[in-house]
Amino acid sequence: MALQERTQKRLPPEVFDLPVEKMREGYYADAYFNHARATLLHDGRRPRVVMQAFQKRDAYLGGMDEAIAILKLCSYDWDELTVHALYDGDRVAPWETVMTIEGDYTLFAHLETAYLGVLARRTLITTNVVRVLEAANGKPIIFMPARHDHHRVQTGDGYAAHVAGRIVGAPIGVTTDEQASWWGGRGIGTVPHSLIASYGGNTVLAATKFAEWASDDINITVLVDFDNNSVQTALDVARTLGPKLWGVRLDTSEMLVDRSLWEELGDFKPTGVNERLVHKVRDALDNDGFEHVKIVVSGGFTIDKISEFEEKSVPVDAYGVGSSLIRGSNEAEPAARARHVTVLWDVDTQVDFMLPDGKLYVPGAERTVPAMQRLVDAARAAGIVHVASADDHELTDAEIADEPDFRTTYPPHCLRGTRGARKIPETEQEDPVPITLEPLPERYLEGREFLILKKNFDVFTNPNADRLVERLDPDEIVVFGVATDVCDDAAIRGFLARGLKVTFVEDAARGLDDERVAISTAFWREQGVGFTTAEGIAGTF
Repeated sequence: MALQERTQKRLPPEVFDLPVEKMREGYYADAYFNHARATLLHDGRRPRVVMQAFQKRDAYLGGMDEAIAILKLCSYDWDELTVHALYDGDRVAPWETVMTIEGDYTLFAHLETAYLGVLARRTLITTNVVRVLEAANGKPIIFMPARHDHHRVQTGDGYAAHVAGRIVGAPIGVTTDEQASWWGGRGIGTVPHSLIASYGGNTVLAATKFAEWASDDINITVLVDFDNNSVQTALDVARTLGPKLWGVRLDTSEMLVDRSLWEELGDFKPTGVNERLVHKVRDALDNDGFEHVKIVVSGGFTIDKISEFEEKSVPVDAYGVGSSLIRGSNEAEPAARARHVTVLWDVDTQVDFMLPDGKLYVPGAERTVPAMQRLVDAARAAGIVHVASADDHELTDAEIADEPDFRTTYPPHCLRGTRGARKIPETEQEDPVPITLEPLPERYLEGREFLILKKNFDVFTNPNADRLVERLDPDEIVVFGVATDVCDDAAIRGFLARGLKVTFVEDAARGLDDERVAISTAFWREQGVGFTTAEGIAGTF
């Protein structure tokens, strides 16, 4: 076996404690790889191949040492393979090869699932943590996703976070000893809610007992939101612990408003850990002589929220980040486990268009309702993003006219607050993010359901539509709704102009004018739009 080497050291294979025999037997392989290998062996065919692993985004590589360990320990003859590979922490571009494996395919066919899965997971974590550290401008990050995932992923995820810290040159702490085990570190933590509850909800008493137990090398940090009165609790803890207190942690639920903000509601989002709450805690500590006490924030912090805090110079000393580090849109995956994001795009399935008594009824639209419902139900079951556009008109809108031309102007329809503006029950969303024409912070462009409100038949006249599409970064947009020759056409032309792949569901759409429908659909076909049925596409979700 020849392995491309550099001066940088790799973790030895033994570190990973792999289930070698099970991996070698194909226990962790997708069955088709085992079947392919068995077929080749049965036929006496041993093809020599060059396997390339690559991914589709700008990313930071993770899991390479582990992937090599899988090949070294679990292939049928490591010495007969030639492997060239980048290193954990290397920055990689879309489609850039990160590893090649050359040799008899039957020696390692059974390992593809395992080594690609490792690369996918670790690259995701490393990339996410790098981006969070960059957003935090060098401030420490506490890596806190352990409670959001299975315990068996802690070790590799923790090491991936550690690699990210090396890339950025910024401090990162992990919360479990298992996460720190591959580099010999230790988990860190604060005084948790559970300890406070164990002392009858007395934060000061719990902090005092914790300080009596803690060794000198522990930075004593106390959660101060148990009573939903963070300012006063922070002061009480600081006055009691004095110089022993390293920091306080704000972790207010997104469902609650801290007591210190009750008299200030009206001009900001008051729930959770917000800018004004942090300033209040910082000012109170400073005014009482506790300038040395650090402020750690956690609870719902994403790259966008951290960036927003940093742009506004919110006085945070460290961020605790959890579930967003193991999920989100900044995933990096090897191509053989290719990411494929489908978005279901629901165009204007509102009462005024869909039902015979609607103000701008599209003839035959009601007959498409079962197909529409099939799409929405399938997307919901599969967890696919469902974006719906909806006209949100007022009588003064430019599109509304007493003498409409039915091309750029139309009679009054879908007027705000009326029955006609509602979506039909079969396509109704459960809890969509409403997207108006007003500028929307990035943190709201997250979720599975979005409702884009518009004043014009073209959805991209809402400036937030472009931002949402960019954020979702779909591989395919599946379009249905009404009317084919008006709003559907505008949406699809918009997607095509942005270089997006589009599939149109014919039996879940209707048009106003047959001639215009023919012109629109002919143009779409020329541009590569796919055509399908609700039953045909729903089964692929």
